[in-house]
Amino acid sequence: MVQWSATQPAASSGSMQASGAGRARAPRGATPHSSSRRTHSRQIAFTGRRQANAAVPRVAAPGRRAAVPAADNVVPDSDKAPKSRPGATSRRPVGAGPRATSSPGPATRADRDKRLQAVGPVGANLMMHLVLFPSCAGASMFRRPRLGSRRGATIVEFAVAIPVLFFMTLGIVDLGNLMLARQRLVQATYATGRYAAQGAALVTDAEVAARARLALSTQGQPVDGLEVTVTRGVSGPDNIVTVQLSLPVQAAIGFIDIPTIQTQSFTFREEGA
Repeated sequence: MVQWSATQPAASSGSMQASGAGRARAPRGATPHSSSRRTHSRQIAFTGRRQANAAVPRVAAPGRRAAVPAADNVVPDSDKAPKSRPGATSRRPVGAGPRATSSPGPATRADRDKRLQAVGPVGANLMMHLVLFPSCAGASMFRRPRLGSRRGATIVEFAVAIPVLFFMTLGIVDLGNLMLARQRLVQATYATGRYAAQGAALVTDAEVAARARLALSTQGQPVDGLEVTVTRGVSGPDNIVTVQLSLPVQAAIGFIDIPTIQTQSFTFREEGA
């Protein structure tokens, strides 16, 4: 090892300018090769920092894997740090082997923190992606089955449900027709009873029956099979008359237990002499 003596003359200003402007002077007590080793260590640290930045996982769209080249974590043998002297402090390059990747140095951790701060939280990026691109995010996060796989199940479900829906529709139509016929029969019976209450001396039973058919026809109700019954009697000091109308109603579904013959009656006090 060559010793650096204090009596050795310092380098001239011309030689320092020739070696490069801005290069720091070697401290006292340092070896002549310390500056070259320091420069080589800085180059290795810069290379490791650049590879560490490239090794940081990039934030990609939800559901997609960040593309990181596998060759970024490999450091050539020429860039590896030389063996340091005993007692000297040197920073281990980042990316030189699995240990360096698993436990990075202080410089790499700081660079990684800065990079994550610039990118932002992963949750915020995910929510922003869902807000800006809802269709793309839904397509990537939730996989939807193909329509072809549900085609057979849909046909079976339709074949089972269509008869039930068909009979339910017919039942609703029948109930509606029966309720409408009953309401028309009630109004026709009331009008016929008021007509028959004039007295037996003024109206006959045949005229009462004709009046009932006219009242139903006016409302648009068929009168086929209509039966009109007129009963006159005495209740105390007054004479009364009872009018009963029976009308069959045709149902669309015959095997359902629904009364198809509607009957309605009213009783009035005779007003005639």
